[in-house]
Amino acid sequence: MESQDLVLVRRVRDGDLRAFTELDSMYREMAHQLALGVVGNPFEADDVVQEALFRAFERIDQLSDPARFGPWLRSIIRNIAIDHVRLRFRRNEHTTDIEDLDQRLFSHRFQSEESGRHAISDELLSKLSPAL
Repeated sequence: MESQDLVLVRRVRDGDLRAFTELDSMYREMAHQLALGVVGNPFEADDVVQEALFRAFERIDQLSDPARFGPWLRSIIRNIAIDHVRLRFRRNEHTTDIEDLDQRLFSHRFQSEESGRHAISDELLSKLSPAL
C-alpha cells in the first residue's frame, strides 16, 4: 500500500493543487509547533510555516522520496526558523554571536560553581529578550 504522502506528492507533481492543500492540512499543526519551538513567537511561527509551505510547494520536484514529505517539510521549517532567529539577532545588532553564547553556556555547564552558570545564563537571557 502506498503512503498518503506519496500519493499526494505525486498528485501535486501532476498539477493537482488540491493535493497540496491536503498536505498543508495534514502537517500545518506540526509545522506550527516546530516553528514555535524554535522562534518562540506564535506570529513569527505563522510566518515561518507560510514560508516553509511555499518553499515546499516550489521545490516539490526536488523531493527525492515522495513518501517522506513530512520529514522533508520538517527540515525546511527548521532551517527557515533558524534563519528567522539569526535575522532577528542581526536586526537587534547584538554584538555577541549566538553560537559563541551557546558554546560558553555549554562549556560552563560542567563547572561546579553556581555563580558562573548563572552569570552566563543571565547574559544569554539578556541577549534574547529586551529588558522588561
